[in-house]
Amino acid sequence: FADNFKGLKSGETKTFILKFSKNYHKKEYAENAVELTVHINKIWERKIPEANDEFARLLNKRSTNLDELKDELRKNILLEREYKEKERLKREVLEEVCSKSNYEEIGQEALALAAEGLFDDIKKQLASDGVTLEDYLKSINKTEDEFKKGFASDAVLQIKLDALIAEVIDSFNIKADDKEIETEVNEVLCRYKSVAQASRDINLVRLTEYVHDNLLYQKAVE
Repeated sequence: FADNFKGLKSGETKTFILKFSKNYHKKEYAENAVELTVHINKIWERKIPEANDEFARLLNKRSTNLDELKDELRKNILLEREYKEKERLKREVLEEVCSKSNYEEIGQEALALAAEGLFDDIKKQLASDGVTLEDYLKSINKTEDEFKKGFASDAVLQIKLDALIAEVIDSFNIKADDKEIETEVNEVLCRYKSVAQASRDINLVRLTEYVHDNLLYQKAVE
C-alpha cells in the first residue's frame, strides 16, 4: 500500500488499484480489488532529536541531564520487570489453587459477560498504547469475532479466580479502610496536571470503587 506513495510530491494526486488479501480481517473486502485515489496535502519529515541534556530536561522535568534520565529509566524498567514477575507468580499460584478446587457449572451468560470484560480490557490497553482495535486485528490477521473466540478459556479461568478471591475475602473478613482508599485515590489524582483535567477525565465514584475492589483483591492474594 505505502509503495504507491513513493515519489509523490505535495499537491499531487494518484489513482491506483489495491487488492485485499484472502485473509483480510474485513471479510467483505477479502480478495477484492478497489480503486483508490490519494491526494498528498503535505509531507512531513520526522527528525529524531539528539539525545543530550536539553532533551533529557524536556522529557522529564526531574532530570537535569542525560545521565540522570538514563538512571531514572533504568530504575523504572527494573521496577516494571519486578512487578510483572510478582504478578506472574501470583497468577500461577491462583491458577494452581483453582485447578484443585471444585466449582459449579458456569452458565453461558456468565461466560459471555466475562469474555466481553476481557475484550474491553484489551481495547483499553490498546487505546492507552495509541493503537486502534482495527489496526491490531489487521496485524494479527483476525476478525473481531475470531479474536473474541480466543477468550473462551480465559473467561472460564477469570470466573473461577473471581470466585476464589471472593471466597477468601469473605472467609478472612478482609476489609479496606477509608484511609487506604483515600491514599490510593490521591496517588491517581496526582498524576494529572490540574484539578480541572482530573475532573474531566475521571469519574471519582467509579475510581473509588475500583480502588476499593483492587485493595481487597491484593490483600486476598497476599
